[in-house]
Amino acid sequence: MWFDNWHQLGPLSYVLSPREITNAGYSIRDKVSDVIVDENWSWPSEWSEMIPHLSDFPVPRIIREKKYEVYWVNYKGKIVPFAVNQVSSSLMCHESIVEWYDLVWFQNRIPSHCFILWLAILGRLRTQDRMKRWKDSNDLSCVFCNSQMDSHSHLFFYCKYTKEVWKLMKDKVKIIHRSGNWFDIIDELQCSLKKKSINNFIKKIALAASIYHIWNERNKRLFGKQSNSVENVVKIIT
Repeated sequence: MWFDNWHQLGPLSYVLSPREITNAGYSIRDKVSDVIVDENWSWPSEWSEMIPHLSDFPVPRIIREKKYEVYWVNYKGKIVPFAVNQVSSSLMCHESIVEWYDLVWFQNRIPSHCFILWLAILGRLRTQDRMKRWKDSNDLSCVFCNSQMDSHSHLFFYCKYTKEVWKLMKDKVKIIHRSGNWFDIIDELQCSLKKKSINNFIKKIALAASIYHIWNERNKRLFGKQSNSVENVVKIIT
């Protein structure tokens, strides 16, 4: 009676303290049916004066022999039976599926690899061009070529080092695409790898693994002072 959102005023615990509830002779565990007598509200008279519109709410028809069920309002505004999986679905952001969905979230993927690929496609990895916005430093340069700050397009696959890694991986799994920046390549691959086949599966696995291990190698060099040759990175990816 006190904590669920069944009344037009909202949960009554918002307007009544536990002391006021117990002083009126009620229990904190009461149900709505406990305040209905002969199909009328039996609120204390002082409550009706203290809380306007308390008694304006229509008296619900209580079927006392029926088992209690829990309902809630879902993201569409409908009152539906409560279920945990429905709650999870409602808490998610309901937007249209992006065109590159199958390039990242395909069946039997490697989750850690695809997570990094997802961030890379969104342009959300903390590359140095993004860090420059809040970190004023002259030391920001690509750890592979030292020619400029790394960015998503530079790191995947304009840099001489990562371009060589990607070339060797493409040759291994027969990925073909036109030259372009990172986002152009993704646009092309999302179309060419749509069809479900074992060959496309291997190509998508190789793409995600390449991005993951290039990003991993970049961070090792930047923070751990470790480095691998192009051949060793390709071997790790393979």
